[in-house]
Amino acid sequence: MIYGIAKDRLSGKAKAVVLILGFIFVGINASFIMFNNSITKMSTEEYFQPEFGDEEAQVLIYDDEFELAALNGSKFLIVPEDIDLYERGSYPIDDVNFLSEKISGTNLFEEIYITPSADADVHQKDPDRFILDAGTNYLPFSPFRISPDERIFLYCTAMCGAAVEIETDNDAGTRVFTGPFLTELDPESGEVKLNFEIESDGEEVCYIALFKLNRDAYSELIAFSGDAVSSRFKIDTRGKTGDCTVILPYSYDDTKVKVNGSYCKTFEYAGKLCAAFNGNGGEMEVTVDRKSDGIVPGIALSALAALSLVAIPISQRYNEKKRRCTEGNNNNA
Repeated sequence: MIYGIAKDRLSGKAKAVVLILGFIFVGINASFIMFNNSITKMSTEEYFQPEFGDEEAQVLIYDDEFELAALNGSKFLIVPEDIDLYERGSYPIDDVNFLSEKISGTNLFEEIYITPSADADVHQKDPDRFILDAGTNYLPFSPFRISPDERIFLYCTAMCGAAVEIETDNDAGTRVFTGPFLTELDPESGEVKLNFEIESDGEEVCYIALFKLNRDAYSELIAFSGDAVSSRFKIDTRGKTGDCTVILPYSYDDTKVKVNGSYCKTFEYAGKLCAAFNGNGGEMEVTVDRKSDGIVPGIALSALAALSLVAIPISQRYNEKKRRCTEGNNNNA
């Protein structure tokens, strides 16, 4: 359109420059569209929005600093079982411990009960289960101590999250979460006192407890993990043959996964994309194969823009030639 309006005001060289710049613009636009739409959802961190069931949450909020292969971080995790054949745990912490038990033979997190204060106005169903009412619930806990050589995590399954005031020998502060969470307490805290403020949309049973990290089990999980640095990477099945699962650090969607060139069964576990395969006991190659739905329309739109840019000057030249022929015929007449 711009070319058509300005063609009578530009010299031949100026028209050529405008035309070349137009083609360059279309090329850049096409490249941008194709690149932008070829970025898979998997590479966008935290795009997954958790969906909650009627009773328990399906995913956890972890501390950014806590690397838990596949479930929190950028590493994959190899499990020497087809975990899709087993029932899911009642709570997210159960799913984490299930993976640890399959890999190391023991739980990653060992529960420590904490006692609510006498002035707590929340009904206690079990030692670590509390019945929340609709609205705001206040739940203080009696003080406890943390040993410097322990890694202690606070676990809470409140569907809408919680604001937790943490008072220690060193300082005090509040951590706010928007969903179920697992957060580590400072090992140098000494004596700790917790005060929960929990908003609930309705009556629910909330699981609140402390968990001690099993360092040996954690080391085993690290040994069975690795970096998923691209859409194709190597994994080590560490001598395991037969049923295996690779848990990828990507949110679950319709992505297809190949191991050693063969497509695998994919499924969701703890909100993550998993693939079951037959291990060969050694090194294998994983290919994450996702076709971006945006590439085809991106190419089509770019091609249409390019054709339009070409068609405009051709149409103008044709009309100009036709006009001259008509004027010539009239003069001859």
